[in-house]
Amino acid sequence: MGWTRGVNDLRSRFIERCLAVDPDLVLVIKGQYFARSDIEAAKTNCDGVFCNWNPDNPFLARARDRRLERFLDALPGYDEVFIWSDELFDDFKQEGIDDVHELAFGFDRTIHRPVDPDPNKGADMVFVGQYSEKRERYLSALSDTDIELAIYGNGWKWNCFDWFLRRSHRSDAVFGEAYAELYCSSSIGINIVADHNLEAFNMRSFEIPATETLMLTTRTERQVDVFGDGDGIVCFDDPEDFCEKAEYYLSHETEREEIARRGRELVQGHSYEDRMQRVIDVAL
Repeated sequence: MGWTRGVNDLRSRFIERCLAVDPDLVLVIKGQYFARSDIEAAKTNCDGVFCNWNPDNPFLARARDRRLERFLDALPGYDEVFIWSDELFDDFKQEGIDDVHELAFGFDRTIHRPVDPDPNKGADMVFVGQYSEKRERYLSALSDTDIELAIYGNGWKWNCFDWFLRRSHRSDAVFGEAYAELYCSSSIGINIVADHNLEAFNMRSFEIPATETLMLTTRTERQVDVFGDGDGIVCFDDPEDFCEKAEYYLSHETEREEIARRGRELVQGHSYEDRMQRVIDVAL
């Protein structure tokens, strides 16, 4: 009951704020709790452009075959719709949304940047993110190596029974400057892209290179398009390939640091400031 009251209060405050301010542009990020009637009510006597940007996959919510029905029903109420990959354009068109724009993830210049390392927090390799079976499958492959792994994220204590990974888990979720510090304190930042992110990106795709740390990541077409493989990032194809490349780059410091520097160069132009400028260009 309390959860429902909270959602209803959010919806009411959203409508009231839009009517009071009469903004030129409204950007709703995800907005899974808003019905189409909420968007239409907020647009009453408001001349602003209403945009939606979903940083999730509404057709595979939380990596499962579950659709965000309320969100999809509300989409026609927006003037402009953005999604992180053009791979989903056809799915949106089947929902009656023909005018959809690609808007990938990005990085925050004030947070995701090189900072002084903390030797007490770093490791050979670090993974920051919540538990999933896919992540366990890849990370557990390191158990037969001498690599020091550090894991920060939720769900590992309760879902993972691999003792190597349980020993590697250091804390639950980490955010903000402490998040960037973990990468800067480690030699390699690991990115395991979830299946619901398709051949595109997740947030780490841009955040790790922005810290000038070598990103070892699941191979996806969009990441390779932006960074190349072996240019600004390094991609792996399976757990065996993951281990081989981890051991190689940990033992080749100069090459590893050159790729990390190149990754930071290539990530420029992909900040959230750049993303919001695209929203403004499209909407206004």
